[in-house]
Amino acid sequence: MYKGQEKREYKRIEKLFMAGVRVKQHEGLETGSTGWDSVTMHNLSAGGTSFTYKKDLGIGILLDLKIDVPIKLIDIGEQEKEAIYTAVAEALEQANKTSVA
Repeated sequence: MYKGQEKREYKRIEKLFMAGVRVKQHEGLETGSTGWDSVTMHNLSAGGTSFTYKKDLGIGILLDLKIDVPIKLIDIGEQEKEAIYTAVAEALEQANKTSVA
């Protein structure tokens, strides 16, 4: 585990989560993934996640993630809850803007 000065903007929750991942269809990409692959995320924050994946994704590839989390997150502080809430709200707002355009 890294013991130096923390450089991340958001604190990460060190907990395993199951998720589905696929390459996102977007402009400039000929075809996206049609199916979902299962991955185990090692941690989660409002700024990102870490997971091991069996395929080489390449730099700059956009992904769709479906994160399986319990209905109620336990053993996390109010700051972590607020960070996740804010990230989800921003993602939903962006998704709504994209679907309207």
